[in-house]
Amino acid sequence: MSEDTKPPESLTARLVRSEALTPEVTRMEFEVIDQPSFDFRPGQYICMMRQQQGEVARRYYSIASAPDGTNRFELCVGGSFLAVPEPGMSVGLEGPAGNFLLREPLRKSVFLAHGTGIAPIRAMLRHLFADENEARERPPMTLIFGARTPQYLYFQEEFEAIERRHPNFRFYPTLSRADNGWSGRRGHVQAHLDGAMGNDGPELDVYFCGCPEMVAEVRAQLVERGFDEEAMIHEKY
Repeated sequence: MSEDTKPPESLTARLVRSEALTPEVTRMEFEVIDQPSFDFRPGQYICMMRQQQGEVARRYYSIASAPDGTNRFELCVGGSFLAVPEPGMSVGLEGPAGNFLLREPLRKSVFLAHGTGIAPIRAMLRHLFADENEARERPPMTLIFGARTPQYLYFQEEFEAIERRHPNFRFYPTLSRADNGWSGRRGHVQAHLDGAMGNDGPELDVYFCGCPEMVAEVRAQLVERGFDEEAMIHEKY
């Protein structure tokens, strides 16, 4: 994620468990062993550090879980940095940091993500819908999540469960390489932004996270519709 803000703390995180989401991406749960709780805001990222070939290598990951008062957090990790995750392994940790955050007061919102860009948005949604009573009072929200094929729709069942419980939440899974058996939305997430917003204009907030090309296209659409900078909350990787 963005590296323009230097994380404020140096800690140690220990891997508790891991689960393969796809052949390329693993969900990892860590605990911070230096302290009983790890405080962060939904949407923030951390920096992980490991020794590689005699040097300290750094990678930035958005936190994929909501803060719960404990010292644990989740990441969606791809690539070779933590290629062989073993429970008990320890890594250096700096953070949290970042300004990809929920606006206050909360307004009607549309969330867009593709690939591992879903991680910080998952953290936001888990936070917003953690309390069933408070969740009922939330303004309407829509998640458009894009992937290549169904196996890359991380946390699909989780988002579908939120949609079943809460009429103020809509989930739009979208595939860019769907086969004939797929009955849902097709193409890239930005192609479905207008449909998700309907007749609503700049009075709603749009959160989007993904590759630079996707972020630029979504931002251009919103600028054309008259959105100001504060209503366009985005992160790119």
